[in-house]
Amino acid sequence: MTGLANIVVAGEGSIVQTLFTIQQLWPSMNEAQQMCEHLYSLLKKIVYNNLKNANNVVDSTDSDARTKFVAALTTFVKFLKLYSKKELLF
Repeated sequence: MTGLANIVVAGEGSIVQTLFTIQQLWPSMNEAQQMCEHLYSLLKKIVYNNLKNANNVVDSTDSDARTKFVAALTTFVKFLKLYSKKELLF
């Protein structure tokens, strides 16, 4: 089984390292802090549930789901790096 623990996020490292980076960045999002915290919590829960059920058999749909999950992580961490510690401009 190729679980989430073995997947690398481009430019970030493992999924656990990427979640750690997100955890460090979301508190500095000012106006979007609650949304970022909620999304981080959901992503962390997905990883935890996947690791907890690591002995389950993987079917072909899991590959697509993993690809989409990694894409979501990558997009979120790029968003945080770009906009953290910035003030909202009107």
